[in-house]
Amino acid sequence: NTFLQYHYGINFTMLDNGRFPRIFGWKEMLQAHIDHERVVYRRAFEFDLNKIKARIHIIDGLLICMARIEEVVQTIRNSASTAAASTALQANFLLDEAQTKAVLDMKLSRLAHLEVKKLENEREELVGKAEAIEKILNSEELFKEEIKKGWREVAEKFGDARRTKIINI
Repeated sequence: NTFLQYHYGINFTMLDNGRFPRIFGWKEMLQAHIDHERVVYRRAFEFDLNKIKARIHIIDGLLICMARIEEVVQTIRNSASTAAASTALQANFLLDEAQTKAVLDMKLSRLAHLEVKKLENEREELVGKAEAIEKILNSEELFKEEIKKGWREVAEKFGDARRTKIINI
């Protein structure tokens, strides 16, 4: 007959808004966790979206150069250095620095027509993913469903049956 058979205390002291310690109740604690999860998921989706957009931007530059590959090769050949080639490509083909770097890093073996098709397919796939992420970020319902799906995955991965038996003696 110990005190723990019918009551035990839990200290829910947490940082309120990440700044000041405060004692939370059950509901407040759970709501704070949900709010934190929402921020984490939103940041993750925004990170993925920015990464996809950056790759699409690079692919656009590669496709521009591959469409006029003879001129690009001639421009690079006539340049005295890599920096001069970069400047010339930016001026002649309206590319930015990241796109120019990707063009200069490209191997000559990637100039085949199959590579152009691969880049176009990759671009289409990335545009589809970007549209899906934008839909999720713009729709509150879809965003909530993604959070729920993440929670289900965690529950399936780490959840198990209760190990202690509750018996009423």
